Amino acid sequence: MIEGYPCCSRRRFLAGAGMAAAGSALGAVSETDPHAPFVREALHWKAVGLRTVACELCPIRCETEPGERGECGVRENRDGKYYTLVYGRPVSMNNDPIEKKPLFHVYPGSRSFSIATAGCNIHCRFCQNWDISQKRPEEIPTRYVAPGTIAQLARQHRCRTVA
Repeated sequence: MIEGYPCCSRRRFLAGAGMAAAGSALGAVSETDPHAPFVREALHWKAVGLRTVACELCPIRCETEPGERGECGVRENRDGKYYTLVYGRPVSMNNDPIEKKPLFHVYPGSRSFSIATAGCNIHCRFCQNWDISQKRPEEIPTRYVAPGTIAQLARQHRCRTVA
């Protein structure tokens, strides 16, 4: 069991949270938001009340009221709709050997283009990325990087996967 998350084993949690690593947002940019283009309507959530939303991205299943964020700190209820605040907002990009990834047995010897955003829903004491994983997006300087640019960089660096 993961400390603080009695719902599942570490393996099941990571399998359920895998979608988050791949990206969790799609939708229209809010033209009135000062953080645009980073804010997009999120995927994998549902309304559970008039203005309450339930996140379905990871096993924690946060339920938030308007103005609240989920445990990860990067998904926010805005008047009954759930938004991601890290769309196109990587704080780290790197060309890594696949062996550094949990899926090291996929394409052995290949490279993986790694991207990371602020926020995480687990609070591991041993986390090597604590300085970004436990921050909110507005606490870390970054710039917009379009998803197409990520794919282009991965190809340019001869990476077979993106993580």
